[in-house]
Amino acid sequence: MKIKKYMAYAAFAFAFAVFSTAFPPLSTLAETPVSATSGVPVTVVGESEFVTKWLALAPFPNPKPEKPEAGSRGGGFGHDFLAQLGGESAARVTAEITLSGEFGGVAWSASAKPYTLDATRDLRTLFEPNEDVLGYLFADLQSERGGEMVFRFVQGAADYIKVWLNGELLPTQGAGEVPVMLKAGLNRLTLKVERRPWGWNVVGVHLLAKERADHHERVRRFTDNDMLRVKTPWFNPRFARPGKFPAVEFENPELTALLLDMETLTVRWFDADLNEVTEAAKPGFYCGYLTAQSSPNSQPLTWRRVVPFMVFDDPDKWLWRWDFDNKELTAWRDGDFNQTTWEANRPLLRDIFYDGWFQTVKGDDAPLWMGQMTLDRDPADAWREAPYTHLQEYMARLRHKVLSRPAPRPLAPPTAEPTAPALREGTEAEAGLKPGTVEKIRAVLEGWRDKSGHGFIAVVARRGTIVLHEAYTGAKDADKTVPWLSCPPNQLTDGKMTLASRLPTASVTKLFAGVTLGLCIDQGLVSLDDPVAKYFPDFPTSGPLSALTVRRLMNHTNGLDGHRNWLGLGGMLNPFLDNPALWLLASDASGLSYLNYNGFGIDLGGKVVEDITGRSVFRVMRDGLFEPLGMDRPTIRDLGYGLECTAMDLARMAEMLRLGGAYDGKRYMRPETLALLMPEPVKRHAPGIHASGGAEFGIGITYMRSPSRPEWNTDAPTILGRSTFGHGSATGAILQVDCENELIVAMARYTQGPDYEAHKDKFLQAIADGLEKQ
Repeated sequence: MKIKKYMAYAAFAFAFAVFSTAFPPLSTLAETPVSATSGVPVTVVGESEFVTKWLALAPFPNPKPEKPEAGSRGGGFGHDFLAQLGGESAARVTAEITLSGEFGGVAWSASAKPYTLDATRDLRTLFEPNEDVLGYLFADLQSERGGEMVFRFVQGAADYIKVWLNGELLPTQGAGEVPVMLKAGLNRLTLKVERRPWGWNVVGVHLLAKERADHHERVRRFTDNDMLRVKTPWFNPRFARPGKFPAVEFENPELTALLLDMETLTVRWFDADLNEVTEAAKPGFYCGYLTAQSSPNSQPLTWRRVVPFMVFDDPDKWLWRWDFDNKELTAWRDGDFNQTTWEANRPLLRDIFYDGWFQTVKGDDAPLWMGQMTLDRDPADAWREAPYTHLQEYMARLRHKVLSRPAPRPLAPPTAEPTAPALREGTEAEAGLKPGTVEKIRAVLEGWRDKSGHGFIAVVARRGTIVLHEAYTGAKDADKTVPWLSCPPNQLTDGKMTLASRLPTASVTKLFAGVTLGLCIDQGLVSLDDPVAKYFPDFPTSGPLSALTVRRLMNHTNGLDGHRNWLGLGGMLNPFLDNPALWLLASDASGLSYLNYNGFGIDLGGKVVEDITGRSVFRVMRDGLFEPLGMDRPTIRDLGYGLECTAMDLARMAEMLRLGGAYDGKRYMRPETLALLMPEPVKRHAPGIHASGGAEFGIGITYMRSPSRPEWNTDAPTILGRSTFGHGSATGAILQVDCENELIVAMARYTQGPDYEAHKDKFLQAIADGLEKQ
């Protein structure tokens, strides 16, 4: 089934200096004033503004009804809690207001507080993390002349938000952006936001002048969409017979003509051995490399794209069959593929095929996964860490060749560190835990499993001693599907969790990506403050975009948005992923001033590793981290969210970080290098960034402070040590390192489930209560 994406597209970043002639300059964002009459913050709106200053009024109850309003999860979404203030569309709010009442048999009390929205915070920083609640946000927009603009959510699910502008309810449900008309003077903006399991669904609102928004949307469609096809008599436009290569066409020639100078289009073809060829002499994998200059009426850029292509003598050789009953991919006939290669690749190819079911006929996916088998010359029992390992290696070498990049510099393996211990099983006394602590932790985990219905595998270790490593099977595990993979959790045995179950870690993957970059830093191959133009030659060396550094790719100050799709060439398989980023950044001059949590920048950090090493970053991770750490054959699809592994794999990584970069007789990096990856205020290296308080991000690493994510409030209580670090996860996977208490905590799971934050805090509290203090 087709994957549903709950992610609104947003526009970010600075334009080139020459681009300033195409659009008016941005307004200067001064300190946000506050309306003297209401206490509602005022944002002065220019050509492109992020609305981050609000007055929040919350929490209100949102109990789950039998039939909630469309696009919501609770009954409160359709109830007007502001009737006593004039109603939701015209509420008269002040900074001192407090409301109370009853709804659905639940008594409530709500108060107003000033609030700053950005990628690192949500309303959990102000209110209790109960899922069944909602809140209102109010902001005034000051426009000098008024006019048509485009309203966008930044990293918010529009399905769960209601928006009023000057009393008019906007049609935002299911929409990433909405055209609006601002009047001259003050405009009241009101949001009604539900608390979802992963947060409050909105971290910002972006207003763009329509002309600027239209241009950015054209660029987004052009860089994201699969618009290339070739003339061929077969139904799949990426297959052909030997001979002359088919001509390349654009699916949307009108849009293409607006952005590209077609007179400059060039196409070069390469075979499976990276020889440049003029025709397909024999069956196999081929790749086209396309370039063109931007059109005269756009900013001067070079567009780059690859087109994967399969050549067959006989169409029967590439037919396949999908067994829906067993969810298995089987060859109709072997064709050009050795049966051993087919069997070796089938577990990963099955996931690729299932995810790309609606894309294989038209897009890049079918020739890509067939190309993977064609290029796979490893032994049958070789460890394939990524679905497209060999294709990604091919694409990395192709990029080096066509861009004449410096000679690859391989990453050296870990060095010997004989004194570095490995995790070992032991007793509570050896770990420095009070007697009976493990039983108390186990009781909490059993209660979590029983109440949520979802299983998991947990690991708790202190001072290098594992006191708990157990699998908990939930009632829903056997038939529960992973939301974005549409398939059962990996590695279940008879529908049950086991210690060997490999489960999706979602954004914990970013930590592994950051550590991989740290390996390169430790060996002097890259510096965090290197400009990206050093590795991405299309990027300018002067002007606003030259401020983009490797650090800013990794700490969410890069002006990009969202996570790239790993299917096709939308993500890490694209050897020129920096090229879509450049076009998007140059199309709007605002995002580099704002903090925005995303995976796109993390993927680009991986492309830096590929530029340095000339290899797929996933193979670099396998050879430099996964295998030396003794991880149990994990798989990875994307650096922002794509790692699947066991709970013990997470624990090994956590312990290596706790020990300052060493584990089990090997040193991966020096402690001073690890210190460079730790969270720090983002304003330290991006002083112009608009971020709340002391917003901190590291290189794929964040502080993990519980309960209720007190963020950077140094006075807020925490369960574990205040410097506990790791990374959060949409699946609920846990990787936390508490050096103060010599503790690591890991959990593999496939979904957060209900009341996740509360259950997690109880789990951590049970651990904290059992710590013997020295």
